[in-house]
Amino acid sequence: MARRAALKIVGGYMLAALLYISLSDWLLFSLVSNPDLIDDISMMKGWGFVLFTGLTLLFLITRINQNETNRYRALLANHHAVILVVNPANGRIVDASHAAESYYGWPRKKLLRKHLSEINILPPERLKEEMARAKLNEIQIFHFQHRLANGEIRDVDVNSGPITLNEKQYLLSVIHDVTEQNRAKQQMERLNRLYNLLYHGAHAVHVARTPVELYQAICTLAVEKGGFSLAWVGLRGSNDEIRPVARAGNDHGYIDSIHASLDSKNAKSKGPTATAMCSGEPYINNDFFAASGTKPWHEQARLAGIAASVSLPFRIGNGHFGSLNLYAGVKNYFGDEEIKTLQEIVDSISYGLEHISNFLSLETTRDVVENSPVVLFRWRNAPEWPVDYVSSNVSRWGYQPEELLSGKTTFAEMTDPADLERVRNEVKQYTAANAREYRQVYRILTAHGESRWVEDYTQVIRDDMGKPLYYQGTLTDITEKQEVEQDLAESEHRFRLAIEQAPVPIMMHAEDGEVLAISQTWLELTGYSQAELKTIKDWTGLAFGERQVEVEEIIKNFYHHFKRVHIGEFEIATRFGSRLTWDFSSVGLGKGKDGRLIAVSIATDVTARKAMERVLLETEKQQRLILDHSPDLIFVNRGDKVHYINPQGVRLLGADSKTELLGRSIYDFFDPRSHELIVKRIARLRSSAGLSEPPAYEDILTLDGSIIPMQVQATSYKVGDTLDILVTYRDVREQQKAERTIAEYVAQLENAVYKSVATVSQMVELRDPYTAGHERRVGELAAAIAREMGLDEYTQRGLRIAGAVHDVGKIMVPAEILAKPSKLSAAEYELIKGHAEKGYQVLKDIDFPWPVALIARQHHERLNGSGYPDGLLGDAIIPEARILAVADVVESMSSHRPYRAAIGIELALAEIEAGAGEHFDPKVVQACLRLFREQQYQIPD
Repeated sequence: MARRAALKIVGGYMLAALLYISLSDWLLFSLVSNPDLIDDISMMKGWGFVLFTGLTLLFLITRINQNETNRYRALLANHHAVILVVNPANGRIVDASHAAESYYGWPRKKLLRKHLSEINILPPERLKEEMARAKLNEIQIFHFQHRLANGEIRDVDVNSGPITLNEKQYLLSVIHDVTEQNRAKQQMERLNRLYNLLYHGAHAVHVARTPVELYQAICTLAVEKGGFSLAWVGLRGSNDEIRPVARAGNDHGYIDSIHASLDSKNAKSKGPTATAMCSGEPYINNDFFAASGTKPWHEQARLAGIAASVSLPFRIGNGHFGSLNLYAGVKNYFGDEEIKTLQEIVDSISYGLEHISNFLSLETTRDVVENSPVVLFRWRNAPEWPVDYVSSNVSRWGYQPEELLSGKTTFAEMTDPADLERVRNEVKQYTAANAREYRQVYRILTAHGESRWVEDYTQVIRDDMGKPLYYQGTLTDITEKQEVEQDLAESEHRFRLAIEQAPVPIMMHAEDGEVLAISQTWLELTGYSQAELKTIKDWTGLAFGERQVEVEEIIKNFYHHFKRVHIGEFEIATRFGSRLTWDFSSVGLGKGKDGRLIAVSIATDVTARKAMERVLLETEKQQRLILDHSPDLIFVNRGDKVHYINPQGVRLLGADSKTELLGRSIYDFFDPRSHELIVKRIARLRSSAGLSEPPAYEDILTLDGSIIPMQVQATSYKVGDTLDILVTYRDVREQQKAERTIAEYVAQLENAVYKSVATVSQMVELRDPYTAGHERRVGELAAAIAREMGLDEYTQRGLRIAGAVHDVGKIMVPAEILAKPSKLSAAEYELIKGHAEKGYQVLKDIDFPWPVALIARQHHERLNGSGYPDGLLGDAIIPEARILAVADVVESMSSHRPYRAAIGIELALAEIEAGAGEHFDPKVVQACLRLFREQQYQIPD
């Protein structure tokens, strides 16, 4: 009880006792005189004093307590603070201020029925511990989170301590809401971290040398300096998928689970990252699990502790966007100030990418100049042509730029003395003619005295009066080109010689009609001399007569066709007076060294075949006779009944005469299990006249139930309005025996073919010993890939053969180029590339059962058209060539070459895997990868 209240009780008590004693003594002595009676009354007065003073004391204490209670109730009712009174024994709220009702949102009656655990979100055990500490008054201020009636969680500071009411101990708690204060503090901390991130990010932008280095630096800083739990950068990849290129933070597999896409048909195209990259605007998600677009990633996001995210797009210089993706562990993390700061960061990324691009461009320009085959010069219009500028790659000729710029060596001194006078005169002529630019070909001398051919494109720089000041030249070393042109001239000579000695009629001619070469066979068959056939017009006039103009028009059209074109059959007149039938084909060879288009025409003499066709027409009249005497069973199916059957059919089926068979259902002579297949075959034949079914094997049932294995062929034809089917059955019992014998011979022949091909392969290896065994290993690997793809043994054998000879065209390439231990020049590389076409020319007339020549021609073609010799696209490349292309690359990269060591099988597999779909057939690549990675395939020695 308060001191003032105690003083009131003592004062009241003393006053009441004094009045009682004084008044009672006065009355007693005034009214009573008997001493004995006075003693008795005095005793009773003492008991009355005790009773009187006790009642007085009770009255005073009750009055004071009532006043205290009234003041306490007034305090709770009128105080603006949020106050709760809690019974620490059971945790129940026993009283609350009106401000508490407004703050928590519950009516007073409902609030006073609440347990403190329904408001405070601490676990029950922890809550008991905190109330015990408040009861002991160990601490005065507690930091809690309270739940309001609407479910909102608020940060509160609670000033709590013990009080006694009605002789019971309670906890009086005054609650202060500090939610906004905490949020402001957290936002300030976040902004400080973001400013720190912005500062360090600006530094990273200037020191990064590649885009990936910049992306990784920003992600790492976002986690280490910016306080984000996770960061990653996504770019647009193939097939419109979003590919992570940098990441930081422990994502528990979240990033790898995203598989976001910019393809509008993909369900994951509506996610935060895809939306930001498509719109070019930030995508803010302050409650990750409330957004429908994030649903596919909720499970992994929970593991990673993600509560909020933002996807910030940035330009990457070509109209596309990348995205910086940041994640926080609390909701409502990203406000306007945070987004504004983060936008500065992604703007700096775009700036950094431009900076890197400019840096790389400068580096690339320098590298291009230093490694370019073109040397840049500028010399003054003065005697001896002093050098005013020269590119650093002049060192390829042994000169140092400082030496030339100092005037120690002039451009005139660099020019070969054998060409200097001619070059001076040409420069004078071009200058006098006011030429702005001109071209020259001459020789220069290197610092070591070597003479090199150059092609010089020069620009004349003049003053306002037209006087020449400078000559700017770009000099390209064409020494190898000159040598190659000489080699090509020799090759052309050999090619013409090969045509002249060819065993078939061949003619090479130019677009202006000149006959460049003609085979001796052509001349021998026609009887004309080479002097008579100097031009195409000479040939057409002698051979085609009235059709001369028609044939000449046809010839004009195939100079631009670089694939073989079938022209057709024509009758030609010979010098002997006879007429031959030739079947012509032509192919364009491109331009010759003089710039004219060249083509080759090849003829096949089909005179004998045409004569045979006439004989066959003559014998058609005897077909009925042949049918009747044929050793095969032949019958006509009309309406699924036997309409005609030859004598051999009558004998084979065991009938006495045709009468027993004619009109019977054809199904009487077949096993019922084969009827369904026969019905389908007949339906196809009856769809149109002139159709044929491929040969098949069936068992025929004779009249006595015997089974005869037969080979069947069928053709539909019309007789008037009736469509009949002519069916031929051949007894194959003897044939089957013969086939078994033939199979043994075929195996022997295939073995002979393999040995012949191996011999050709060895010829190539003799020319290029560094690739010894390459052809055989490529063939074996190609066959293994085909087997992995489920292709049959026949195809596998063909790939082994093709592999063994696919580089046979290298026989035409000079040996010193094949074995050159250094990098090939452009001209040398063009010669190497020609081996595919040359191999085709060598192999095309060999009658392989497989397309060996075409495989050899196409094994360097690529799906995107970047290959050679024809730049074929996609399905234009035959499947066998696609398989051999992969095998060739893998074997080549894993083997040693004179100009490099073996790269290794893993890098070879990585190469084809990276080129799948663009350069190589994806199915072939996958089969090859399975072969090595799952089946541990080893390339044979």
